[in-house]
Amino acid sequence: MARSRRAAALGVSLVLGAVLAASPATAGARHHPLVPESVPANQPTGPTSVSSASAPHWLSGDFAGFSAVAAKDFGVWRGRPITSATDFQTNASWRAFDSAQRVIKDWHNQNTGITVSIAVPLWAGYGDHLAAAASGYFDHHFATMARNLVAAGLGNSVLRLGWEFNGSWFRWGITATGKPYQYAQRARRFARAWRHIVTTIRHVKGAHFTFDWCVAAGPHYPHVRLAYPGNAYVDYIGEDVYDWNRPGVQNSAKARWHAIVNQGTGLAWLARFADAHRKQISVPEWALVHDSVQRKHSGGDDKAFVDHMHSWFATHNLGYENYFNYSDGWQSFQMNGSNGQFPSAGKLYRSLWARVGGVRRSV
Repeated sequence: MARSRRAAALGVSLVLGAVLAASPATAGARHHPLVPESVPANQPTGPTSVSSASAPHWLSGDFAGFSAVAAKDFGVWRGRPITSATDFQTNASWRAFDSAQRVIKDWHNQNTGITVSIAVPLWAGYGDHLAAAASGYFDHHFATMARNLVAAGLGNSVLRLGWEFNGSWFRWGITATGKPYQYAQRARRFARAWRHIVTTIRHVKGAHFTFDWCVAAGPHYPHVRLAYPGNAYVDYIGEDVYDWNRPGVQNSAKARWHAIVNQGTGLAWLARFADAHRKQISVPEWALVHDSVQRKHSGGDDKAFVDHMHSWFATHNLGYENYFNYSDGWQSFQMNGSNGQFPSAGKLYRSLWARVGGVRRSV
C-alpha cells in the first residue's frame, strides 16, 4: 500500500501522518472524520463561508524531507520565503522521542521567522497504548521532549499531537482496531490523552507551544467529534489534504475537487467545525499526487487543484499551510527539483504563492 511505501521511504518507524495517510487504496479513505450531525455533509463552502479573509495572508511553507535547508530552498524556488514548515517527531524509541534530536537537528538555529509544525506520536514504539496515554502514563516523556525543544529554541512550535487520528493507519487511530464497538471509547481516550499531554507540556518552563488537532480529509468516519479535547486545549483545527481519486474511480479534476470539499471530513466540514469552535484552520500537509505504479489513483499535474486550494485558503480563517514537497521515486508529491512531476501545476503555484504574505494571525 502507498502508506507503507511512503513510510519506508521516509525511514521513520511509525511513519509520518502525511506519508501513511495518502494511500491510493484509501484515496479518500486516507482521511476520515465525522460531519456534525446537524449540518448536511454536502453543504458547499466558498468565499461567503466561515471567517473569510480579506487578503491572502497566512503562514506558508512545506515539508521537504527532514531538512530545513531543503524546506527553505522550496521558498527560493517559489519566489517567496517560507514562513512555516512541517516536520515529524520520531517514535523509534522513548530515548529518541524524549531527546527530540531528529527534529532539533533539522531546525536548531534554522527556524528564525519560521513556525515549525511538529507531528508528534502519542507514544513511542509499537503496540496499542491508547488507554495508557489516556491515563497520563506517558506524560513525563512529553515533558522531557518539551524541555529539550525549548532548550533548542523550538518552544514556539506548533505540536500536532496524534495527527490523522480519525483513520486506522496509526496505532492511536479511532478505528485502528477494526472493531466498531470500540470506536467511541477510543475517541474518548484520545481526547483524554490529548488533555493530559497539553496540560503537561504547558507546565514546562519557557514553553509557548500551540496545539493543532488535525484530521485526515476523507469520507465519513465515526465518533470524530468525541475525540475533540475541548477548546481550552486546542489552538488550530487542521486537516491533511491530498489530490487522490476516490478508491476505484478515476475522477475528473472537477469531481475530485467536489469530493475534497464535500466528503465526510472534507474542507467544508473543516470550515464548519473550526468556525463552531472559533479556531483558526491549518492544513499542515497538502499535495498534488503522482503514482507511477497506480496512476488511476492520483490526480497528477492538476492545475485546478492548486488553483482551488489557493482560493480556499484565501477565503477562510487560515493560520498556516504547508505543501508536502517530497518524492520516494515512484510516488511523488514534489513540485520542484529533478523529481518534480507537476510542471503546469507547479508553474501556477509559483505564480499564486509569490503573492502570499506571511502575516500571522492571533490564535
